[in-house]
Amino acid sequence: MYKAAPNNPEVQITPKAHVFCTKVQGSLATVHLSRSGSLEPTLRSVLYSFYRLSSYLTCARIEANLTLEFVIIVNPNNGPGSEPWWPNVDYVREISRLNAYSNVRTVGYVHTSYCKRSVQDVHFDIEKYAGWSKDTRYPGLGVSGIFFDETPNVFSKTTEGYLRAVTENAKQTIDVGGDALVSNLYKDSQCQHAEFPFKTIHNPGTSMDQRLFVPGLDVATISEICFAEFKTQEYRDWLATSPLKREETSFMLYAVPDEEVEELIGNLKERAGYLFVTNRKTDAYHAFGDSWKRFIAAMAAA
Repeated sequence: MYKAAPNNPEVQITPKAHVFCTKVQGSLATVHLSRSGSLEPTLRSVLYSFYRLSSYLTCARIEANLTLEFVIIVNPNNGPGSEPWWPNVDYVREISRLNAYSNVRTVGYVHTSYCKRSVQDVHFDIEKYAGWSKDTRYPGLGVSGIFFDETPNVFSKTTEGYLRAVTENAKQTIDVGGDALVSNLYKDSQCQHAEFPFKTIHNPGTSMDQRLFVPGLDVATISEICFAEFKTQEYRDWLATSPLKREETSFMLYAVPDEEVEELIGNLKERAGYLFVTNRKTDAYHAFGDSWKRFIAAMAAA
């Protein structure tokens, strides 16, 4: 079930796209992320959800799509988790396994409660994630990015200052000296993706004021919505106000009919570098939808 191919030094495959998943309160929610040196490879970005990190389907999809980079957001306990629950044996084992894949990036989940959570608490979560890679008891544990959930989309000096502070803190705390964390994380794991740059992602879930795309931010999810509402002209007009570039943009759509998946991806790939599509109408991030394989195949062929 779990193949050794990702650790084979003879396997040298350059990722052509990236996949993003996240674990939220006991189940894997998702956000997607993709970036590449040219337009065509970036179109192959994939975002997907899965119920368990150790799921056979997860490993199988990763191994079957080595030209896609899977960016997996891990959220042990609405954040990095605390003693005595953390370190958790299951998370430690599976995060290390995922980090061993040459086409996987793990990213730590941090909620901001729309900037109502204290900056100190957010910084504390970031510091805990940064400490993972330094824990000599667990080789291969660590993250190479931070996913900030529940970020606001309406500008104010207060929200701008908050987002600037936590984003810069993530870069400085985890990405000291360029790719220090990434290099430290993978140097002993036989992993081939130490060149991956650190990533920060915000999730306002809707079009955002450009002034909130603060220094250090890489990607924002500006559409997290059901397909029926996404198709309305009113929503499309609102989405058109987004000032973000394609490579800075993420869409997450749920309740998408199976027969619409391929066409939808074809239409969206020019607008967003990161896409997540599922046919699930409820608990969209808590389990595989029936359209999951179809989505992966469509993204790989895009």
